[in-house]
Amino acid sequence: MRIKHLFMKILFINNIPSKYRTSFFDKLGLLCDLTVIFEQKNLKYRDKSFVDNKSPNFKSIYLNAKSVGKDNSISFKIKKYLKSNKYDLVILGNYHTFTDVIATNYMIHHKVKYGLSIDGMFINKKESKIKYKLKNKMFKNSSFFLTTGCASIEAIKYYGGNPNKCYLFPFSSIADGNILPSIVDTNSKIELRKKHKINTSSKIYLYVGQMIKRKGIDLLLSIFPNDNRFTLLLIGGKLPKNYIKIINDRKLNNVINYDFIPFESLSDYYKLADYFILPTNEDAWALVINEALSYSLPVISTDRALGALELIKNKNTGFVVKNNKKELLNAIMTSFETKDDSYIQMQMNALKIAKLYTIEQMVDAHLKIFREIISNENL
Repeated sequence: MRIKHLFMKILFINNIPSKYRTSFFDKLGLLCDLTVIFEQKNLKYRDKSFVDNKSPNFKSIYLNAKSVGKDNSISFKIKKYLKSNKYDLVILGNYHTFTDVIATNYMIHHKVKYGLSIDGMFINKKESKIKYKLKNKMFKNSSFFLTTGCASIEAIKYYGGNPNKCYLFPFSSIADGNILPSIVDTNSKIELRKKHKINTSSKIYLYVGQMIKRKGIDLLLSIFPNDNRFTLLLIGGKLPKNYIKIINDRKLNNVINYDFIPFESLSDYYKLADYFILPTNEDAWALVINEALSYSLPVISTDRALGALELIKNKNTGFVVKNNKKELLNAIMTSFETKDDSYIQMQMNALKIAKLYTIEQMVDAHLKIFREIISNENL
């Protein structure tokens, strides 16, 4: 079967070479003839450690598209690489940039079949009519969709895509070798807390991510218990002034803020924590959930992260709640009162789920999907 894979010519179009993407492409490129067009080398607000420009196992092309705003870009050079139509499959990894619009308009006009790869997507009924129409044109003309779960399929349907053309894959940034072989026991957690001078007798709640409004940190700070039996670790940058004000007004002495820490250095913090907490207002997926589970760390998340809806089962691998004060606080209190044997079972379940969502599993799923799509004469 692997020999057949090597003859498949696949083109992906992506915005930037984020590390988790290039890890996936690098493993996929070993098993098919893969070309990836990156619109930009990085985004202005992303740390340089977020990207990886190495591509030993696939061909990479950089458009060096002109930045427009925060996440957008534009480049007409994309048409040059679509003219030959030499690929078995063309897959757009984005649907929000001007470059993506240029690419899809070109392919629609020249009858080049393409698909959309969507890690996660919410329906946005508040967006402008122009944005909706652009998405509608892009989605209704897509021959297939690679996506991650039921919520995304509903969004695809809303924007005009055919739900019967959706193929699911396990989305992850974690390789098989990154998953712990066994759970982190209490004694190991205590030793790591001593090493980092963190309270050894409290429940540790860990957040890793950007300190921006979309992530819901203000909500978390407004309800986090002002009690030394609870400790909140916030990793991912310095807190904005309005968050510091909440901490000062509530006299929260049990909140510790760390600046950006590279993924390779985060291991100790994932291991010493009792729960990962994600109070997000919206995350297309939230790969930090995969990362937490790979360290046998149960997760508390709002239902505004699609990764939470797919990976977290209440009292099995953590807790999923509405993003409001009452439900988030209830989840924290319930987690605090969870008995040791139930907690250990959640840790074990976390590792089981993590093993089903790895980059290797993601590659295998894509190859199977590619074969099915290519062999489908009615595409």
